[in-house]
Parts: sequence; structure tokens; C-alpha cells
Amino acid sequence: DQGLYTFPNLPAGNYQVTVQNPDGLTPTQTQPNPVDLQQGQNRDDVDFGFAPGQTGSIGHTVYRDNNNNNVQDDGDVGIPNVPVTLTLPGPDGQLGTQDDTTQNTTTNEQGIYGFPNLPAGNYTVTVQNPDGLTPTQTQPNPVDLQQGQNRDDVDFGFAPGQTGSVGDT
Repeated sequence: DQGLYTFPNLPAGNYQVTVQNPDGLTPTQTQPNPVDLQQGQNRDDVDFGFAPGQTGSIGHTVYRDNNNNNVQDDGDVGIPNVPVTLTLPGPDGQLGTQDDTTQNTTTNEQGIYGFPNLPAGNYTVTVQNPDGLTPTQTQPNPVDLQQGQNRDDVDFGFAPGQTGSVGDT
């Protein structure tokens, strides 16, 4: 009746807690919610909030920026299979703390990625550097997502890197 839940008698460990979205409501926190449970600990702070409203999305392209100009020009092709991470601050509102929540995806064959069904919030998006390439844009990419907004402009360019060597006798 009050929306309370519990998983009793759990051993210590790292858990991921998720909940199904109630019809007509939008989550106010990204799932899954990571939980580090210590031996004998009782956690009653793993909450999930929902609000009426529309969800939005964040995404676009991870591409090879051949001329290193931070713009996807003709001939700058997408890079497939690049891991992308979306992070939303938890209830404390601060990024980089224990209550942050994350989602992960990978770019498709055209270098396109997307995170759908997101509540409004201040997110960061980071990508793993593809081998042999150097980022042409600073990460993480902060994204202020408004309610119902679909952001298809969160791109990441990578240029061929200059490599060197270290050695001696």
C-alpha cells in the first residue's frame, strides 16, 4: 500500500536493484540502482522515484574526425562497437558520488548510440577511446535533458593519434 519493498536475509555483496516503471509515470532516477551491502547491514535507502510526464532520450554518433575539427563532416564515418556510458546523479544531486546511477550501451555499425526513456535531469555521457584514436572533444559530455526532450546532438569525435615511443639501452 505504501510502496515499500524489502529483500530479507541477503549475504554481503554487490547488488543491482531495478523496478518496473508504473504506467503513466516517468522514472526520476536512472536504473539499475547499485547497492553495496556489507555483512549484517540493513539498507533502507535504495529508493526509486516516479513522476508524471514524458521521457526523453540522449544519443547520436561516435565518429572518426579525420580533419580534427570537432564536426562530423562528409567522410567522417561512425565507429562501431564503442562502449558508451550515461550517468545521472543520485538523490544527493552530485555527480561522482556513490548514489550515481549509470546505463551502458555500445555503438552500432554506423557508430550510432542511444539512451531512450530518460527522465529530465543533468546527465554525463562518456565513451571509451577507440584503439589508436585520440578524442577531439572533452569528456565527459554534460547534457541537461529537459522533460520530453530528445537530444540527438551528443556526438564524440576521434582523430588518428600521434604515437611515440620510449626506450633506451
